[in-house]
Amino acid sequence: MNEKEIINRVNYLDALRGIGAVQVLLLHFLSSFAPKLVHAWPAEGTLAAIIRASPLFFLYDGTSAVYMFFTLSGYVLTVGFAGSIASFGNLVVRRVIRLSVPILASAAFASAMFMMFAGANIGAGQLVGSDFLSAAWQPSSSTWFVTDAIVNGLLVGYRDVSPSLWVGVENSRLPSIMTSLNSPLWTMPIEFYGSILIFLFIRQNKFSNLITRIFWLVVFFIFIRTPMVCFLAGSVAARYRLASIRPVVHRIVPPGAIIAGLFLTNRSDFWTAGILKAVCQLDSPIILPCLVNPMFLQKEIGAMLIVFGITQSLTVRTWLNNPRLHILGRISFPLYLVHWPILYGLSSYLLILTAPRIGLVSAQIAALGVGILVSIAAAMAFMRVDRLAMTWSRRYGTRTEPHVLPRHGDV
Repeated sequence: MNEKEIINRVNYLDALRGIGAVQVLLLHFLSSFAPKLVHAWPAEGTLAAIIRASPLFFLYDGTSAVYMFFTLSGYVLTVGFAGSIASFGNLVVRRVIRLSVPILASAAFASAMFMMFAGANIGAGQLVGSDFLSAAWQPSSSTWFVTDAIVNGLLVGYRDVSPSLWVGVENSRLPSIMTSLNSPLWTMPIEFYGSILIFLFIRQNKFSNLITRIFWLVVFFIFIRTPMVCFLAGSVAARYRLASIRPVVHRIVPPGAIIAGLFLTNRSDFWTAGILKAVCQLDSPIILPCLVNPMFLQKEIGAMLIVFGITQSLTVRTWLNNPRLHILGRISFPLYLVHWPILYGLSSYLLILTAPRIGLVSAQIAALGVGILVSIAAAMAFMRVDRLAMTWSRRYGTRTEPHVLPRHGDV
C-alpha cells in the first residue's frame, strides 16, 4: 500500500464503528440471556468467569465501544466541519435533524414493540436470572415516545447517566433510564453536545494559536471527567490526520497502546486506578463531575488508547479495510438504535414461549440467536431512515464536502 492510498483510505474507521455496534449488541443480549458471561467474578472460577476476566470480554464490551464511538465521532466530525462554512445556528439545526429523525423513528419502532410485547422482558428476566432484562423497559404511564426520544433521548438524557448538568437540569428531576423505551438513547445527548463542542473547536482557528491553545486547555480541564474528553481527543487526532497518514510513532507503540487500553477497560469492573478515584472525588465548582463512577472514566481512557493504537497500526488498518466489515459500518447506527426493543420485546417473548417446550437453555440460545439476526435485518431496513436523515440535514444550509472522510456519513 503506497502513501497516497494510506492517506485516502480511511474508511476503516467506519468498519471500527461497525464492530463497536456489534459489541454493544452482544453486551445487551448476553447480559439478558447469558448474564454470567457479563457479571461473573474471577474468584468464582467458572468458565464464564474466566472468559469475563480475559481479553475475550472485549468482544462484547459494549460500554468501552460507546467511548470508542465518541472518540471516532470527534475525529470524523472535526474533518467534516473543517470542510463546512455553516454558521453555528445552521450547524445546530442540521445536527438536530441528523440525529432526531432516526431517534424518533427508533422510538416509534420501540413503542410498537412495547405495545405487542409489554412485560415479556420481566418474565424472561426472572426465568434466566437477569436483573438487566427484568428491571428495564418499564415506561411510566405518562411517557410518550416523542418526549422519551427528543427531550430525554436528544437534549437532557436520563438520571445518573446524562449530561443534564451541562444544560442546567438537575439530575434528580430526570426520569430513570429504566423507564426509557429505547435505553441506548442515553448516549445521544452526549453525541449532540459533543458535536457542538467540536464545531466550536474548529471555529477557534480564526484566533491566534496562543488564544486557541489556552481556550482548549481550559475546555479540556472543564470536561476532563466526562465523556466529552473522548470527543476532544478524537478532534486533536483529526487535526494531525493520525488516522490517514503514515504512523507517527515507533511500531512497538500501537500494540502497547492497544494492550494497555484492553487492560484498563477489562479490569474496570474489578479494579479502578486510585488516581482516577481521586480525580472523580475531587470537589470542584469548575470541573464537571464524573458520570456515575470512576470505572467509566477508566473505560474512557482505555477506549481512547485502543483507538489511538489502531490508527497507528498499518496491520490493523489493512484488516479493517475489508469490504465485508464496511457493511457493518454502514448499519452501525441503525443497529445501535433498533436492537433494544427487539431484545426486550421479541426475544423475551420467544424465550417465554419456547422455554416450556425445548428447555430453558435451548430457549436462551434461540432467543439470543433469533434476536441478533432480527436486529441485523431490522438495521438494514432502517438504513433508509438513516440516509433520509443525512439527506435532510445536508440540504439545510450551505455546505462544502468533507475532504478527508468522504464516506463517514455522520456530518
